[in-house]
Amino acid sequence: MRDQETDISRLCYSFLMESYLPVGATIERAQFGGYRNTFLLKTTVSTAAISGATTIGLASVAGITAGDRIGIELDTVITGAELQWHHTTVNGAPSANTVTLTNALPAAAAAGRAVRLNRWVAR
Repeated sequence: MRDQETDISRLCYSFLMESYLPVGATIERAQFGGYRNTFLLKTTVSTAAISGATTIGLASVAGITAGDRIGIELDTVITGAELQWHHTTVNGAPSANTVTLTNALPAAAAAGRAVRLNRWVAR
């Protein structure tokens, strides 16, 4: 069985998918020359964060830099059993294991929730 987070053979471009694609993945769009993913980090929320928070504690911040795309699994359920994700960018370098978010969390994120980061560069 393939890991669905790294199986890009069935994916088409989606802004929200940027936080899930593996290193080396590319996205091409008609208006641009395309982008290539150069960084992937899979980690978790280390300390619960409330709705409206602009910082979040992570289990690992290894390699994170300003501008990285970040996807954070929230406590909010939209339909069925699917949890909502918040997608934004990292605003500045991490301080200890805390990352500052460009856009505040729209809902709470409990400790242990999944976090994915990518870094995209123009090809």
